Amino acid sequence: MIVADAGYGRSVSFRLALEERGWSYVMAVDPKEIARPADAEPYQPAYGGLWPTDSAPIPRGAPAAARPR
Repeated sequence: MIVADAGYGRSVSFRLALEERGWSYVMAVDPKEIARPADAEPYQPAYGGLWPTDSAPIPRGAPAAARPR
């Protein structure tokens, strides 16, 4: 069993080397690290644009009250 601080936990190559050797480990990691299940697949939602698609276009020169906030 290996126990290490975030200095080692930040090194992906170090963690992978431990896994390749079959060693168990517990490490601190930086808060920005993300843990996901091994079978997780990336998901990127479709781009929806800047405005809702169901809104009507605003004509040029429309009064300020007609513009989205």
